[in-house]
Amino acid sequence: MASFEPDADGVTATLTDEASGERSQVRARFLLGADGWRSDVRALAGIGLTGGEAGRQRSIRFRADLSRWLGSPPPVFVRFPHQEAVLLPTHADDRWVLSTMTGDEDAVALLGRVLGVDASPPVLGDGEWLAAIQRADALRAGPVFLLGDAAHRVTPAGAQGISMAVADALNLAWKLAAAVQGWAGPDLLDTYQTERAPVIDHALEVNRLMWADLRAGRPSNNDLRLLDMGYRYVSPIVQPADPAPDADAYVPSAEPGDRAPHAWLAGGRSTLDAYGRGFVLASAGGWSDAVARVAASSPVPLAALDLDTPDAVALYGVGDGGAVRVRPDGHVAWRLAASEGAEGLAAAVLTSAGFVP
Repeated sequence: MASFEPDADGVTATLTDEASGERSQVRARFLLGADGWRSDVRALAGIGLTGGEAGRQRSIRFRADLSRWLGSPPPVFVRFPHQEAVLLPTHADDRWVLSTMTGDEDAVALLGRVLGVDASPPVLGDGEWLAAIQRADALRAGPVFLLGDAAHRVTPAGAQGISMAVADALNLAWKLAAAVQGWAGPDLLDTYQTERAPVIDHALEVNRLMWADLRAGRPSNNDLRLLDMGYRYVSPIVQPADPAPDADAYVPSAEPGDRAPHAWLAGGRSTLDAYGRGFVLASAGGWSDAVARVAASSPVPLAALDLDTPDAVALYGVGDGGAVRVRPDGHVAWRLAASEGAEGLAAAVLTSAGFVP
């Protein structure tokens, strides 16, 4: 993509074929910058970066059969705290990468010293890279949205880069679908920035601490489930709720803004299997007919879920006829009182917080 021009109805992008040099144009309603931390989309949109560098690292790619020591399949990563190094498997054919501090030591000798065995592996690559902790100054500029590394750059500590990228996509995709399908309220797309920015800022701060621990050879006592699943969205499309309490470990919750938790249903099905295709009204039963009638007269995708086990009812807090509204991205949007009645509850799913134009 060589350039783009946004306007009131979308964006026109100019593409260059790298092989032939030929240019063409693509017209789209939205432009998503998911093109890495060197994002051309971000630069062309005039969105800056805030944050700083976190030090240079050296990565050595090599091939070696380490199953004698690490088993098969191997661990996701191995940390050598006294060597200030991390070993990660990259492919099933015995390819690895060792990430360590920069230096001039011969690659094979360094591998032998860190691994502690005379492997003498063939080196496939040896280079340096710059770690940084940064975020884009904005996640949206008109019809342009940033997600993944284009929106935030972290160190490898805790694998937060991929976790945040997936969460960005989940948050944004259903809102774009709502806009394209015509059932989004006028401000729905603005909530991408509102909801994700605080979560990203918190993850970056934790990543900074984890990187410092890694560089110093200290263990990090962070529950990665808390970072990946324990955050709470606060925005105009979430029922007002208190900010998420400070916690050291992830505790599943169906509070508004939280990620709707897993609970087993009858027949071995998970509650999570019901989410992702539209809004879901999860209750202890008795709502299916009302939900079907309301959904039939609205463009908003809506389904009912019967929480048919005691554990699910207790975890979701929907005893005595209550109900929880779960968004397409799996986050709780609203927890409603039983006194409003099934028809009223189902209709409120569609009309609250500006979902319907």
